[in-house]
Amino acid sequence: MNNGKITLAIIPLSTCAGCENTILDLEEKLFFLADFIDIVYAPIIMDSKPPSSVDIAIFTGAIRTDEDERKVKVWRKKCKILVALGSCATLGGIPGLANLTTVEDLLKQIYVNHPNVQNPRGTEPNLDIPKLVNQVKILKDLVKVDYSIPGCPPPKKLVEKFFQAMINGGEFKLPDKSVCDECPLNTGKKKVMEKIKRWGIDPVDPNKCLLEQGFLCLGPVTRSGCEARCIRAGYPCRGCMGPPKGITDQAADMISVIGSIVSLDKIEVEDLMKIKDLSGSLYRFTLPSSTFKGKIRRKLNG
Repeated sequence: MNNGKITLAIIPLSTCAGCENTILDLEEKLFFLADFIDIVYAPIIMDSKPPSSVDIAIFTGAIRTDEDERKVKVWRKKCKILVALGSCATLGGIPGLANLTTVEDLLKQIYVNHPNVQNPRGTEPNLDIPKLVNQVKILKDLVKVDYSIPGCPPPKKLVEKFFQAMINGGEFKLPDKSVCDECPLNTGKKKVMEKIKRWGIDPVDPNKCLLEQGFLCLGPVTRSGCEARCIRAGYPCRGCMGPPKGITDQAADMISVIGSIVSLDKIEVEDLMKIKDLSGSLYRFTLPSSTFKGKIRRKLNG
């Protein structure tokens, strides 16, 4: 505590700062929170020295570098409560898709083979910068996480509820249902998929379940709490809230969902090939937290 206030640190890892913006999106409610919470460290919004200890440490971003790993371990010892905020910290997020390849191949593609890069010597960056770890990790891979708030970015209502729970000494829990339970297009009737469509190419009926129309919508295998914000904006659920309780692998369950609602009389295997980049779409936010976490690598002798 600092003058009776809860001390808070916001620590970025490999991140885009979208989660920090969610906190700012609380707008006038920030003034209420300021009466109870004192932000003592947040490099993204102010210049201050790291404190020796805090009540709450909020981490944003995935663990992508050796520096990220060091930060997480150091701050776990400094804080009473550690929070993973956003899809990257809780699930792996977009950075986690790097687990589909190796660090060596990734750097070569970006700095040597990319068509927009002129690098005739084929050299990769060799400055004194944090080293990329072999696989992107999430916080709970390294330390004990007390609370997780997923989402890309996390819904501001959940962030507000978390802060209120910390102030009032109450309990904070994530919703257990799926996005389909919040979806305005869900009629409650059994779904049947008779076509496979591509988003941005095929026409969309804004008043009918997107999955039934043939679009890849991850609502059935994604945790609720976002109020189906993407679907309400006319876009399929991308799965950024991660799987709800009872589902361990979001992608595997989504494949099962598709298999259970596809009309075998009208859809053939060739039609299913219209779903492009299946791993990137189904594991867009959850690869490092999935069953196999990334590409299986084997070293062959000789």
